[in-house]
Amino acid sequence: MQPEQQPAIAARPRYQGRARIAAMLGVSSDLLEHWIRRHPDRMPEPDAELDEGRGRVAPLWLPGRDAEWQAWRTSVTATRTPIAAQPGRIGGATSHHLLKQMFSALLLRGGGGLRW
Repeated sequence: MQPEQQPAIAARPRYQGRARIAAMLGVSSDLLEHWIRRHPDRMPEPDAELDEGRGRVAPLWLPGRDAEWQAWRTSVTATRTPIAAQPGRIGGATSHHLLKQMFSALLLRGGGGLRW
């Protein structure tokens, strides 16, 4: 008599979502999400996608792709170029003061119909 053999069942792959990838990279999941939105063309190709409903699809990756993710992170962070605030530039250090002076000058001349 031979013992009954169990059919071989393939182990289900354990996919990693954004939270695990972010933890592996040592960044927050919000920062990883930001990078993914800004640099989708460089991101490692997902191994699967999970339909979350309402048109949302979450990409999933198999474990063991750490080297790909580290290379992607290096390419993403290497493209960052800090922009120094320039005087008079919108968003620059003095733009608030320039706008304040312009509006003050308008108000002193009668405001041109402006009301605060």
